[in-house]
Amino acid sequence: YWVPSISPSAIAFYTGKNPAWKNNLFIATLSGGHVRRVVWDGLKVIQQEELLKNLGLRWRSIRMGPDGELYL
Repeated sequence: YWVPSISPSAIAFYTGKNPAWKNNLFIATLSGGHVRRVVWDGLKVIQQEELLKNLGLRWRSIRMGPDGELYL
C-alpha cells in the first residue's frame, strides 16, 4: 500500500527486451500522476521508481504489446 494513495488503475508484468526491467511490475496511477516500476525478488519489493511524473498525467492503462514494448 501507499500513503498517500497512488490510485493504481492498471498493472503489467514486464516481459520485454530491456534486461534492466525484466520481471518488473509496472503500475499505472491516477492520483499518483506517474507510472511506478516495482522491482521485486519474487517474495518482496526491493525497489520502486516513479516514471513519467514530470508529465502530470493520470495513467489509466498499461500493457505489454506482442512486440515486447510497454504501452500506456
